Amino acid sequence: FKVIYTRESDKKLSLEDRTTLANERKADIFISIHINSNPNKSVSGLETYYLDVARSDAAALVAARENAVDVKDTSDLQFILSDLTRNSKRDESRELAGVVLQSTMNRLQKSGFSVKSNGVRSEPFFVLLGARMTAFLVEVGYLSNAQDSASLTNRKYREKSADGIPAGLCESRNKLTSLAP
Repeated sequence: FKVIYTRESDKKLSLEDRTTLANERKADIFISIHINSNPNKSVSGLETYYLDVARSDAAALVAARENAVDVKDTSDLQFILSDLTRNSKRDESRELAGVVLQSTMNRLQKSGFSVKSNGVRSEPFFVLLGARMTAFLVEVGYLSNAQDSASLTNRKYREKSADGIPAGLCESRNKLTSLAP
């Protein structure tokens, strides 16, 4: 894989600029990696998201928190084009998000980490909105949860979480290759 980072430091880059960069570089896949938080400190685990409408009030709340951006700066045309692209890539994004989630969970659990899968969810995340390619978001844990927060400070946990993403991509690519005529 050739990886293109949208950020390699803690510099400010708008959510829209992240997908713009991926689009300009003609990326095949856009993956946004996050650490979550929740007012309910008992909420923990890993989850992945693909772009679609929120399916619950809780999901809408997560999207509202993630989308803390000035949406009025985005043109109507971009929304229309993004909607068309989103619909064409939604199923691919959902499937790949699931494979990556499972791969990450497997690596963490085999390394002895007790981690909960919250599954694959759909959200109207602004960071995914402009992507013209398969795109999903990975939440690797909750800083607001004591156990997740402790795990996130563990180097091995972070490495296994990071290893799960390309391993899931390889697994998905291998499935597709084996189906080719």
